[in-house]
Amino acid sequence: MKTGLKRLLVEREARNTKRGREIIERAERLGIEVLSPDEIEQNSRQSLVLNAVSSSHVNKWEHHPPLPDRAENCISPVEGCPFDCCYCYLLTYLQESVPRATVNYELIYQEIEQRIKTGEKYFSLGELSDGLELEPVMHFLPFIWNLFQKNEQVRLEIRSKSINVGPVLRELMPLKNVTFAWTLSPPSVARRIELRTAAPKERIKALKRLAEAGFNCALRLDPIILQRDWEEEYRQLVEHIFAEINPKQLQYIILGCFRFPAGLDQTIEKRFPGRDFIRDEFVRGPDGKYRYPRFRRTAAYRKFLNWLPVENLRVGLCMEPEYIWNDLVIKK
Repeated sequence: MKTGLKRLLVEREARNTKRGREIIERAERLGIEVLSPDEIEQNSRQSLVLNAVSSSHVNKWEHHPPLPDRAENCISPVEGCPFDCCYCYLLTYLQESVPRATVNYELIYQEIEQRIKTGEKYFSLGELSDGLELEPVMHFLPFIWNLFQKNEQVRLEIRSKSINVGPVLRELMPLKNVTFAWTLSPPSVARRIELRTAAPKERIKALKRLAEAGFNCALRLDPIILQRDWEEEYRQLVEHIFAEINPKQLQYIILGCFRFPAGLDQTIEKRFPGRDFIRDEFVRGPDGKYRYPRFRRTAAYRKFLNWLPVENLRVGLCMEPEYIWNDLVIKK
């Protein structure tokens, strides 16, 4: 099992814990260099700082009134992503480029448990980091799995661009209320914009492995980037997906056009010069984010609805105002 992680930077407090030592052992077996944070000057997304911080790692997704309320609780044992997608909102959200992880799984477990007791029913893993890429080292999912096993009314969506499904297949049993959702883009987008991620065809294979083992799976075509030749590239992607996967193996598919908060365009231009996907026409939406104009988004979504086997597949939109749902006659 491979991971893009090259260095594990372990703070002293974490090194002195049982879980910290277990994570170090797994990292060493995978050939990952283990150091103290002060032993290296240049950190990167291919490093991971391991600490014993006891702050909150489950946070409510704050929706904006014009957008449908997801009532989503984001679980974040890791903050910062080992991948380097040029469009990622974490470029402005997090202050540090190097991902940081906690060994304090017990606190996260208690936070999830408490939120379930107060009536929260929807959780996600993969908002502030990839939901699967670091699992060969972290082994976080087995620790929280029984929480969702005994609370069948509560849903968990695990979001990923990774192919690291081995730990899931070896250690976990499928649960009807847990879904693994892969983000997919055409190969040209993955190569130029989703840096250090697995190729789309490899992600599809990973999804298929879990689906055939009985795990719930879904797809997220998000963000859809309306670059030159986008129609042909996305149409071919959809054809490839359903040449490999039976629509009945997917719980749903989410569509979402590229959008970004104010200032992210400048960060992208600075960090990734020459990426022309940011040099397009965008308008400010009701939540303050910038999006393609309404007519371009609805036209794009209609294309996807024509390509997708919608008679066998539930389709939804990500972070779109209700008027876009109404334009497309999609029920939330």
